[in-house]
Amino acid sequence: MTILKVYTLFKQFGDKIFEEFVDYQYDLTREFARLIKINPNFEVAHKPDSNILCFRYTDFENPNEINAEIRKRLTAEGRFYIVQTSLGGNVYLRVTLLNPKTTIIHIENLLEAIIKIAKCCA
Repeated sequence: MTILKVYTLFKQFGDKIFEEFVDYQYDLTREFARLIKINPNFEVAHKPDSNILCFRYTDFENPNEINAEIRKRLTAEGRFYIVQTSLGGNVYLRVTLLNPKTTIIHIENLLEAIIKIAKCCA
């Protein structure tokens, strides 16, 4: 029964709808990475090749602590949900873009929220 919705979409619209969805999510993730790269207080862990992006706020003496705190406060506020991961012993924030209604405005709002939290932690 869980596949029925996907099957119905596929039969109604063909595989084009899935291709457009995946392309949109990948493009949005690449745009997110671009926005992060132009801010000197952030770093991107990798060049995105899917809908997943790992990044961190670096404008502190101990970025691991601040990124863990950013995630904690961000999820407690309830506007955004992100996870954290560890890469090479460093804490990174991690997003997976899946919602077809997510736009660049949401991404910009997320970055603003992260910056605001980071400034409060200073």
